[in-house]
Amino acid sequence: MVFNSYGDLIFLLYNPQTNPAPTILGPADADAAGEISTRGAVAYPFSDIGHIAVASDRELYVEDAVVDAKAVKDNDRGVIRSRVILRFDRKGKQLGFIGEEGIGGSPFPYVSALHVTANDQLVVVCRLPGSWEVFWYSREGAPLYQVEISNTSLPVMIQKGDTPVLVTIVPDLQSPVLYLIIYFYKDAVDSSSPTAEQDVVTARAYSLDLRTQAYNPTYVEFPQNPPHREKTGLKTTDIPSPPSDLLGVSTNGYFYLLAYTDTNLYTLQILDHSGRLRAQRRVVIEDSALAFRDIHLSSSGILYGILADQTRAHFSWWRSDLLLKGE
Repeated sequence: MVFNSYGDLIFLLYNPQTNPAPTILGPADADAAGEISTRGAVAYPFSDIGHIAVASDRELYVEDAVVDAKAVKDNDRGVIRSRVILRFDRKGKQLGFIGEEGIGGSPFPYVSALHVTANDQLVVVCRLPGSWEVFWYSREGAPLYQVEISNTSLPVMIQKGDTPVLVTIVPDLQSPVLYLIIYFYKDAVDSSSPTAEQDVVTARAYSLDLRTQAYNPTYVEFPQNPPHREKTGLKTTDIPSPPSDLLGVSTNGYFYLLAYTDTNLYTLQILDHSGRLRAQRRVVIEDSALAFRDIHLSSSGILYGILADQTRAHFSWWRSDLLLKGE
């Protein structure tokens, strides 16, 4: 859906099998002069929509499933490859699809995320049973980089008592670099210990340069969030907080983290490449009565999200880019 600044729906790309034809919009056909109307609706037979990403010229990337006959059983990787990335221009014209080999390529396995870089290159992050795969494409859809990262060969020095888990991968928006977000869990220790040290989770970001296929030896460690206090009778216990969620990396290279603080209250933290905290603010998100919440980060550093209760959906923006104004 595309809305104007007054909140009026001016464009809709929809599946006619699951969505009725909109009555307030006509078809997005060309007029007598060959120009596309600025208002209109386009029907497309989507199958199973997943992630969505948008380029700077409003070209739309939509993850969708192929028909069963075109799915590929990949015994070597232990997956069924059944996902492709559909492409549409800003008026809903279908521009083909991207698969593993690029335009018209074979299907992907499970797609974990889609990203569009500052120069409109598409990054597809896939999950496999024992590894991750990342595919990086040019603006035109040509393959540029491909890498597989195994869960058993992560770029870390494992300390005794630590279990590393790769939880997500995000691309740098300016250069072909991947950030691996790895959580370190303490192995179980004697439950009679008076501390909850074993429950503390450490989160770090490691970088992989796809041009050299080499990891940066340094990493960024995310701040530990204050523990929550839980009172049982006369006893008060500090419960370690989980790591912050990484919303993404902005074009200026800052990490944006969002952590649950209390009911309807979150903490936004912005870190630079050295791990230094550059800004921190409280964010009120009244989600205690929400049925759906989805928060993201724009390339310029603006938080945006869809917040829905049982009857309405709200679209919200937080001008977090202003916290680093002038940098």
